[in-house]
Amino acid sequence: MRKQGYIIEKIAKFASSQDLDTIPKKTKKFLRLLILDWISVTLAGKNESVFKIISELEKNNGGKKESLVLGLSDRLPAQSAANMNAVAGHALDYDDTHFGSLGHTTSVVISAALAASDKEKSSARLFRESVLVGIETAIRIGIWLGRKHYHKGFHITATAGIFGSTVAVARILGLSKKKIMHAIGIASSSSSGIKAHFGSMAKPLQVGFASSRGLEAAYLAQKGIKSNNQIFDDKNSYGMVYSANFVDKAFSNLGNVFNIDDLKFKFHACCHGTHSAIEALIYLRDKYKIKAKSILNIKIFINPQYLNICNIQHPKNGLQIKFSYKMLASLTMHKFDTASLNTFSKDNCKKKKLVKIAEKVDIIPNEKISETETKVLIITKNSKPLSKSYDLLDKISLSSLNKKLFIKTNSLLGKKNSKKLWFDKSFNKTLPSVWIEKNIKY
Repeated sequence: MRKQGYIIEKIAKFASSQDLDTIPKKTKKFLRLLILDWISVTLAGKNESVFKIISELEKNNGGKKESLVLGLSDRLPAQSAANMNAVAGHALDYDDTHFGSLGHTTSVVISAALAASDKEKSSARLFRESVLVGIETAIRIGIWLGRKHYHKGFHITATAGIFGSTVAVARILGLSKKKIMHAIGIASSSSSGIKAHFGSMAKPLQVGFASSRGLEAAYLAQKGIKSNNQIFDDKNSYGMVYSANFVDKAFSNLGNVFNIDDLKFKFHACCHGTHSAIEALIYLRDKYKIKAKSILNIKIFINPQYLNICNIQHPKNGLQIKFSYKMLASLTMHKFDTASLNTFSKDNCKKKKLVKIAEKVDIIPNEKISETETKVLIITKNSKPLSKSYDLLDKISLSSLNKKLFIKTNSLLGKKNSKKLWFDKSFNKTLPSVWIEKNIKY
């Protein structure tokens, strides 16, 4: 039987000791892609209404000019910057996903890490180490919480993500193992987020709260606030209250094996649960040259968990389209670019040709289909039924990822800014905020 405090102590030891020089080269390269992707989706997210509202509120609050908010010329207090950058990074639902933990950890963690790095004037190296330990921590806790927690209705990006932002900032502050444990305990009191907000502006707000309050927890621990170090295994523990599966193997090989390598990037600007369906539809559409007007029926076979996430029947706005298999299928078969932000508009919800095909789409849950897989069956006037399965866990080489992400960055930032970001070798040697201020024009 493991002693009480085993989990929190193991995380704190990992967070305080992990060295960038000891991680695999592949992981280092992947870490760079994560940061580049985060920058592009965050800068693009500044145009969303939720960011504009938060921006106005935070700027009116004032305070020390400590940390960069991507897309703004002025710096703001670190906690405000963490909140705003995380909201922008998640506002488009275009940030990466870890399917093992069912979370979007990067927006939460990098936003907090960069805000603290700016405030503390940290090195680029320390920033990257903090991102690594933060993301890995959030993933591991997400796996530990498991499907029971997610199916209960919790938004894992926020509930597990706050521990990632806490640990990342703790690393930047150089907290001792004991103080990191206290910081994690403090963060547990602010861990929150529910799936009921999916498809609304409140969803990215939860990510902003997780980032900013994780940062706050680390600073409170630095100042001497203490907490219960048995929060994961006390009789009134976090896991018991939050309906965890208690997957203890989630913390195996921590520091030796990196789950961060399993993060999946988005190449469509919508919920990641829909991407395998979109890829299967594109494959069939292009291979058999299917015209939308010839479609009689589309059957999309999905893992049952997505019925309550990506199955908005009649979306009323662009945000809801991101969580609507039916409308996404129609857009895909009409050759709309699902990688483009412009595709997700209120106007497209009303277009007769899109609604017509959407009504011909049946969503069928099947427990034999994995969480990352979708099977599509299309029946047309002109051929026998056509089917295709697609799994997001299929391996993609680093070179292919580079190419696909570069195309994505081009669409979000424009070719000029994208080239600067992607190919400037000095990027790795400075904080992203400092580099952005010098090189990116909004």
